Amino acid sequence: MIKNFRLAYLLLLLSPGFLSADSHDNVCQQSESGSADLNGCGFGDIIQLPGVDFATGSAQLTTRAAGILDRLVMTIKENQGLVFEVAGHTDNVGSETNNRRLSQRRAASVMTYLVLKGVESERLSAQGYGESSPIADNKTGDGRKRNRRVELRVVATPK
Repeated sequence: MIKNFRLAYLLLLLSPGFLSADSHDNVCQQSESGSADLNGCGFGDIIQLPGVDFATGSAQLTTRAAGILDRLVMTIKENQGLVFEVAGHTDNVGSETNNRRLSQRRAASVMTYLVLKGVESERLSAQGYGESSPIADNKTGDGRKRNRRVELRVVATPK
């Protein structure tokens, strides 16, 4: 069994077809050399969930997203003591109010999915941030796509 969350997620990222070969997404953090630090997640770390996406304008998970979350469930279960906020983000298309609501519904959808698959609800919360925290330029299609994302934020660690 894999006990190290970063290692397990790195294995997920490296699984065939999960990410393109040129992707360099952070696991929890990345060293200056670009290699992932696999010593375990800590308070405040953000874990990107590439591929967790939704039908346009809705909180309905895609089939691909469900498959990714299914693989993530076991890793979360194996790493007792870690508590996460599911953070939803959108691009800037549409009103700020609608984007915040949509991101909240999407974060809640991911949280509900994880709970239904066996993750303890006490270990999860959901928060929608709308368009308030972009990681890319919203002026391009690629930038908007990167800004439409879900992240896990570590909000508590084992004592």
